[in-house]
Amino acid sequence: MNFRKHWLIWILILCVSFSQKAPKKNRFSWLFNRWEYRTPIKCTLLEFRVGGSMFGLGEHLDLDSTEANLAFLQEPHAKVLLNGTLDILKFNLTYPVVKQTMIDFQTGFGINVSVAPIGLDLPDDWISPAEMTVRPEIKPSYADVHISETAMFQWKNNSYFFGEIGYGRGWIYIYENPPKERDITSEAPIWFFRTGMMFYKSLGGNRFRRGFGIEYRYHLANFPDLEDPEKIVPINGFNLTNHGLFLTLNLALGGEKTIGDFANESYLKGDYIKAEKQFHEFTKSYPKHNKIHRATEMEKAAQKMIPHQYMARAENAFHDKDLEIALNNYNLARERTNDLQLIKKIDARRQQMGLAFYEIGMSALGQNQIKKSEHNLNIAIKSGGKIAKRSRLGLAEVYFIRGEREFRIENVNRAFEWFEQAIQFNPKIDERVQEYRDQVAVEFLKDAYRAVQLDEYAFARQSLLDVTETKSSASDLAEKGANILEGVIQDKRQERIVGNKYYTRHKKEENSAQLGMSMQDVLRIMGKPHTKYSSKASGEETFLWLYPDPFSVSKSIYVYIQSGKVVKIESGL
Repeated sequence: MNFRKHWLIWILILCVSFSQKAPKKNRFSWLFNRWEYRTPIKCTLLEFRVGGSMFGLGEHLDLDSTEANLAFLQEPHAKVLLNGTLDILKFNLTYPVVKQTMIDFQTGFGINVSVAPIGLDLPDDWISPAEMTVRPEIKPSYADVHISETAMFQWKNNSYFFGEIGYGRGWIYIYENPPKERDITSEAPIWFFRTGMMFYKSLGGNRFRRGFGIEYRYHLANFPDLEDPEKIVPINGFNLTNHGLFLTLNLALGGEKTIGDFANESYLKGDYIKAEKQFHEFTKSYPKHNKIHRATEMEKAAQKMIPHQYMARAENAFHDKDLEIALNNYNLARERTNDLQLIKKIDARRQQMGLAFYEIGMSALGQNQIKKSEHNLNIAIKSGGKIAKRSRLGLAEVYFIRGEREFRIENVNRAFEWFEQAIQFNPKIDERVQEYRDQVAVEFLKDAYRAVQLDEYAFARQSLLDVTETKSSASDLAEKGANILEGVIQDKRQERIVGNKYYTRHKKEENSAQLGMSMQDVLRIMGKPHTKYSSKASGEETFLWLYPDPFSVSKSIYVYIQSGKVVKIESGL
């Protein structure tokens, strides 16, 4: 195997993943622009592998005599190993530092065990000394402990390519069940490389994922110095280097997709409107993600493409004769772009469709189809330009007609609401509304006249004030009449006050409190006060009763009582 070529490939993958810019549609988009906004795989808690391998890639025995018969070791079954590996706690130690995209690095340690399923009897001429009663078999068993570094490359949702290198210490045992003092053993440094694919599935709603996969492993384990105390056989060294296929099961934390990955998908599909919203949500949900700056750039890139997407939608709707949807999308494109050429094209389309809606609206108005006319003219207004101005005048007519209808059924308030809307779209309609204002003013004037006849001056004044609010031609005259009635009302009020004073002067003694009068007499003559106060500030409880002053509408009479007697009487505000 060409290991230099292999490492060159991995270095190229790393360079590509760390130097990605905004995704572009090209032949490699399906590979290098996927799943870069996912959460990193933080750790693999457990990973178990089982499989078979072949050793004897070269001359795997180092003998002290070249004349030894090796034919029995060349059979295929003589080179098979069964393997089991357990890795524990592989941590992603690099992701807080390295700005990763599609690559996760994990560092961990584990143990590996390999055994040969079939033993081989030694040739007779190998066995020494002759007095051995048990014929030993070559059936190598092997174990190692190792530390490893794994690089995982996610190329599809829940699917990974990976490569791993490891280094450790291995031990080998050559014979099966020999006498302990005659076993051949050795230990030596080992290393291995493995690559393959992993497939993950989430465990419920949590962030743990169960993985399974298939891999190829190359394991270098050479033991050049065997310890053979009895020198039973002429074996000085054993090369257990092997390669094979394995099945893998593991339990990992992290690596799930985020809204940023969906945003990336939307961008590559050309749905920039959706991509912008999703990238924005990603930046809010993952403010500390190592791709936050890239997501911000992608959000801006999507924003630049949104006008073109709205334009494409509008053009499709226009050709399908769905003019309302087309116009809405043209307007949205117009709001989101500063491209003068695009703006010119959009405005031409808007005027073309606006004219169509305007003609439909005015035709409906001529046929007294008010609702249809209002709907189409409102759409035409959105087209802007001259068509919008003409549509506003047409819509003013619609609102004026609505006001007339309400006025005929004596819903005056609602009628004038429609009239005001009509004036906002066309101020010249104010002259036509004046006729209806005058009609309302006449009715208020009639009410005022009837009220004066009945001496209901306050009601008459209010009716005249209502006339002023109609903005009719009689408003100024009504305001003067209201001021005159205000004077009349004041005169009538003064007459009542004068009459009250006259009556009070003649009833003063019997209807007013006097000094020394008892509390019961005050209540009998003046009735219950409208306000009461009490205080013990002077050491003795003092009551203050307030009564309306018959000589002034703005003053009150203050009656002070101590020990059940009136001690003081005042008049004030």
